[in-house]
Amino acid sequence: MGANKPTLTLDDNGKTVNAPYTLSYHVADADDGTQIRMYYQDGSGTPVLMFTYNNSKANELHSGTYKLPNNLSPGKHVITVHAVDSDDNKSDTQTITVIVPGKLGLTTTGSLDFGSTNIPDKATILSRKTDFSVDLETSLPGTWDLSVSATDLTSGSNTIKGAVIYRATAGDNAQVLNQTGLKILSGSSKLTPTKVPWDKDAGVLIKADPSQIHKDAYTAKVSWVLSNTPSK
Repeated sequence: MGANKPTLTLDDNGKTVNAPYTLSYHVADADDGTQIRMYYQDGSGTPVLMFTYNNSKANELHSGTYKLPNNLSPGKHVITVHAVDSDDNKSDTQTITVIVPGKLGLTTTGSLDFGSTNIPDKATILSRKTDFSVDLETSLPGTWDLSVSATDLTSGSNTIKGAVIYRATAGDNAQVLNQTGLKILSGSSKLTPTKVPWDKDAGVLIKADPSQIHKDAYTAKVSWVLSNTPSK
């Protein structure tokens, strides 16, 4: 059994880097005819074999790269790397801290369509005619808030204030939407997307007041904002 352990260096040893990241390494072994195995380990996880090569010549420097997996969870990963030869001699460990930033994103599915209706005899909350949901990507570390705002309901010649409302469920009290965002949901970072659906009598709705509405086509602009507070 050889008495010499492999020597290993990483170009970014001791540094903090951002994902996606590719390791750049240099390894040599003083014994010829050995087989070198390279491993990386994420925190206290199981070592992962990156590659194996035959060391045909003593002290021959072997250099290369290895791309870390794209599915590392968002957050900080302490990645340690070591080499082992066929005599089970282990190199000193090299360490790199990899930051996976995660994602923050929002998409909507469906439309806020209230169709056509007769002007009611009294103030009435109108339901949507189509399904609507908001899909959130919140894997960015930290906490998040979802807010919604809306302009006034307008036609070509008429503006109705306080007509665009929000309620989380059909039984909740309605809150008037304006151009100041109303926070409606909060949560913490997670890897799986979040779908936020509302039934037809919840979410963004219209309060039709016959004293303000005239026969016309009305529109409003609804805006959604997803914000993140980073982890300390």
